[in-house]
Amino acid sequence: SILKQNFNTSIGDFKNPYTSTILIIDRIIGITYAIILIVGCAGNVFSTSFFFKNKQTIAGLVYFLTSANDLFLILLQNFSGICFFVDRQPLFFSSPDFCTFWDVLHFLFSRLSTTLVMIVSISRTYAVYFPLTPAVMATLR
Repeated sequence: SILKQNFNTSIGDFKNPYTSTILIIDRIIGITYAIILIVGCAGNVFSTSFFFKNKQTIAGLVYFLTSANDLFLILLQNFSGICFFVDRQPLFFSSPDFCTFWDVLHFLFSRLSTTLVMIVSISRTYAVYFPLTPAVMATLR
């Protein structure tokens, strides 16, 4: 039948279900994760340390929180990126507790990132519409 021609169900076929093309694609995705991790961590560590020293204003505090949140998200995303180097073995995600905890953290910090960027956008829009007002000048000090 057609099923028997397309699917060989012998035990030997399940030892390595990935073709070389999929392995190459997985490695490319994994290397992309690694590059994003290195560049993102370097940039966010620098910006977090800069804004940590300059968080006297509300804008500085929001920028600090945004940088710190993005740094945490990059480090959190690294757990899923590792799986592309080990033939998609679940590793940490084989534990339902870790998987649930990771999902909750990823959801909350992604929403926090969106909210912080919204706050920055609103404050910058206010500064464009009302330049040189006392509220805008207070964010520049």
